[in-house]
Amino acid sequence: MCRLRTSIRVAPGVSVHRFVALAVDAARTSPMSLEVICEKAGVNRDMLRRWAVGKRGPSIITLEAVLDVLGYEIIVRRKVSPPCDQ
Repeated sequence: MCRLRTSIRVAPGVSVHRFVALAVDAARTSPMSLEVICEKAGVNRDMLRRWAVGKRGPSIITLEAVLDVLGYEIIVRRKVSPPCDQ
């Protein structure tokens, strides 16, 4: 099976909530049912519902699993310039 993968690059100061919103929106518009998405990602359906209403946030591992099923990946990379010593 060939899937289109979309990379998500995390900019400094970007909240994980933007990725949760992306996952929820992608799940809503996916041709897969919520049950299939959850089964493939290994998460509980109620967990995604709690994400959608803001009652719970995911661990990075759980978020990555759901985004992977939906054809996204999270990319983390080192900043171009190292932080200043204080």
